[in-house]
Amino acid sequence: MVTLCNTGIKNIIFNKKYLLLQETDQLSISNEDLAIVVTNKRDFMHRKPVSWFSHICCYLLVTMAVPANAMQIREVPVPHLRDASIATYDQYGPVIYYNPQALKRLGPQISEFVRAHEHAHHFLKHMQREKFSGWQTDMVQMRRSFELEADCYAAKKVSQRVALAAAENFSRTQGSRRPGRLHPTGIERANKIKQCAGIPS
Repeated sequence: MVTLCNTGIKNIIFNKKYLLLQETDQLSISNEDLAIVVTNKRDFMHRKPVSWFSHICCYLLVTMAVPANAMQIREVPVPHLRDASIATYDQYGPVIYYNPQALKRLGPQISEFVRAHEHAHHFLKHMQREKFSGWQTDMVQMRRSFELEADCYAAKKVSQRVALAAAENFSRTQGSRRPGRLHPTGIERANKIKQCAGIPS
């Protein structure tokens, strides 16, 4: 939890489509939408609509001020998740949902890489960057680049043995195919992982 300020007065903070005027001694960030944790005193005092401009400014002001390494990222098992894992946000903050059976089938090394990859999406603020990328952005190319960025980040965090196992898995199971239009090919991902991990091709 990241404490933003200590005050004894009303604080105006953006949360989704409203400004929440709260009286509290401590304000903390707990999720993408800047939900407020009130440590004492009152709950919501008042709500009023905000403009689109205020919406953007408040969001940027606070989210960009939070260091990536200060985030507490939860990992939550979801047995019927279609993917092995996904990085997202819920009402409590940044979270990684994962399918325990899918990760078990992948084995410990690939699972370790997958976990590091999903953490990378949070640390690199991919969801925030996508949210404020602008309508001109090629969303497909941006998503593909985010996947490669997360692969590179993960490759630098795990051991070379784990990185090599992940690279070989992508080459073997996906090759020149894409699992979806928003993902790079297996070969592209394998090459990026090897490059970032310092593994000769």
